[in-house]
Amino acid sequence: MARIPTTDLTQFLSELALLLQSQISVADALQIVQQSQDNLALSQLIETLRAQVESGSSLADSCAKHPQYFEPFWVDLLRQADSQPAKLLQIATYRRQIETGTAHLNGKLLAALSYFSVVFSISLLLLIIMLIYVIPVFDDLFASLGGELPMPTRWLVTFSNCFVAYRWSILVGGVLLIWFSWYQRQRILLYWPLVGRLYHRLAWITILRTWALMLSSPSNNLTQTLLASAQIVKNPHYAKLLQQLSEQVNAGMSFSDALLKQRQWPAKIIHAVIIGTQINQLATLLEPLAEIYHHQVDQLLEPTMKLFNLMIIILLGILVGMIVIAVYLPIFTFGGII
Repeated sequence: MARIPTTDLTQFLSELALLLQSQISVADALQIVQQSQDNLALSQLIETLRAQVESGSSLADSCAKHPQYFEPFWVDLLRQADSQPAKLLQIATYRRQIETGTAHLNGKLLAALSYFSVVFSISLLLLIIMLIYVIPVFDDLFASLGGELPMPTRWLVTFSNCFVAYRWSILVGGVLLIWFSWYQRQRILLYWPLVGRLYHRLAWITILRTWALMLSSPSNNLTQTLLASAQIVKNPHYAKLLQQLSEQVNAGMSFSDALLKQRQWPAKIIHAVIIGTQINQLATLLEPLAEIYHHQVDQLLEPTMKLFNLMIIILLGILVGMIVIAVYLPIFTFGGII
């Protein structure tokens, strides 16, 4: 089955929840939602769900058969809910918050970083062309004139000669490095200057909202909540931290002590956990905290990316300037000979 956008799935869940609140049967509600669907793949998915419901499966069990579209942890919430329409509407709200609070901001951040990627790629290509084809000719020309090249130029010529001699090894290593960086981008971006703090907050938003959703159901314990957030965060660093938290809490450690032990979590989250645990209203405190981080990311995104791109342009300018100086310095040095 073709890929279905998450926004379309969230809209489907919202409409289905509203129909179920009107005391319409699940099969009839699915049939109504399916009408005039402009997404063929979603229409086929709804038809499959309706057939499974009509054959005797519950809505939650039918959704559980399609984990590529419906996250297992909220399917379990739906299965345990006293009021299926209310829980379904809560899940749709959660998904919409995740899309607007993390996916949308993450998309804006990646779009801003793409400018740096294009500029860096073009600069790197020009540098490779210069090292392979320009600098060796330049070296031969001034060697025939006699005299000693200036030190910056000698460094550039030496680097060019090494690059030409080992260019295939360097290029293969560069490709492997780019591939590794892309494969591990979710980890690496957490440690980039300026950008890293935004990616940390994006992860916190998803985690806090997942905790709030899971803990709003009395049947879920803290271990289940932590494992669910590890599944949804989509960041290997935080997924590992959450799995470790789950193991520590399951072994008998308090939630706040487990957070403090990792030394990775901000004071605001630890403070909210301590207070929420004491008054048994942890879910109530987590959602407002997620909104605070969402607001921070929204405010910091544009100025941070402008500053980041400015720093990149300055660094590239320094690099290009040093190359230009190294290339043209011999012209002034050998001006009398030429």
